Amino acid sequence: DTPMAGFAMEAAMFGKPAIVGSDAADIFAARYEAWCLPPGICVHPDTVEDTIEALVRDPEKRWRAGRTAQDFVQSEWSLDAVA
Repeated sequence: DTPMAGFAMEAAMFGKPAIVGSDAADIFAARYEAWCLPPGICVHPDTVEDTIEALVRDPEKRWRAGRTAQDFVQSEWSLDAVA
């Protein structure tokens, strides 16, 4: 139950969006500012299918989500940034 789980981070390294289904998605959205969460697609498990369909239908949104996640992991979670 993290906004950018390990598999999502791996996908982000390649510029691919990943959808994380989490029961905590609503809590993340309500309690945290967007800037303090890693960019990603974290939704309630009940909406995963709809979210997948939305990304399939919108290649620009899909590309943007992957690129934003990639930029984040390269700048914030790189070996140099973490060190």
